[in-house]
Amino acid sequence: MRRQATIGALLLITVGVVLGATVFRTDIAQATGMTRSVNQGGVTGGSYSFATSCSNTFDIGKHVASGLALHLSSGVFFFALETAGSSSAAFSTVGPANGGPADIVLSFPKAVSFDRVHCVGNGGIAGGGTVGNGK
Repeated sequence: MRRQATIGALLLITVGVVLGATVFRTDIAQATGMTRSVNQGGVTGGSYSFATSCSNTFDIGKHVASGLALHLSSGVFFFALETAGSSSAAFSTVGPANGGPADIVLSFPKAVSFDRVHCVGNGGIAGGGTVGNGK
């Protein structure tokens, strides 16, 4: 039952990210104030969705994102969007197994770039997607 709920949540998040990245992209960008400007990356198109079991690190090629929707199952200790060869992550959070949130939806004040997804957990699953700026 819990697995069905997790799969359902991942599917819902993925559908939301795809709709937000395509059909409602302009409306979302205007509503959040994330239109093109010199100081913000702005939502200009493109998206990337993923689902992975933890512990797993995988290279995905360069992506630039203005927003993130993420669901972490109870077994996730840590999640990060990283740049290979860099000592800092574009985004990182502790997961529910470390007292962190299970669901994260946010827009970055400035677009971030990354090329690797990193997840640490004990049987946990991470899923979600990014929106804006594409590759």
